[in-house]
Amino acid sequence: MEPNFKADEFSRLTPSQRVGWCRRMAEEAARLAEGAANPLVRTAYVELSKQWTALANEIERDTVRPT
Repeated sequence: MEPNFKADEFSRLTPSQRVGWCRRMAEEAARLAEGAANPLVRTAYVELSKQWTALANEIERDTVRPT
């Protein structure tokens, strides 16, 4: 996975692509949390994973508004 976040590239993605990217980042952070020996680092990765998931969920909610 390409770990570099580039806002200009991210903004050019479709909402669906943004959601997918966020979910992949959440999965990667969760994987890193599992392998972290330091409890503080583990907690930081878990929180990061939650934030990526929350962003994906928000993008989905924003793009699937009822009419």
